[in-house]
Amino acid sequence: MGKVKAWAMELEEEFLDTASNTVGECESFDEFVGKMQPHFNKLKHMSTSEIHDLVGEAWGEYWSRYI
Repeated sequence: MGKVKAWAMELEEEFLDTASNTVGECESFDEFVGKMQPHFNKLKHMSTSEIHDLVGEAWGEYWSRYI
């Protein structure tokens, strides 16, 4: 794996770790997106749509435990 790809994957992992630590603090998806917004800059290699998909997956994964 190339260095750039490894770096991008590391940034995605850091973003998802932050999302996992943040999602439980939020009462709505909009609040969660707002709290994650400052971290979007870590994923400059991804489109906004892809980032929102990641956030949506983190939200769904967390709340699926309670539904």
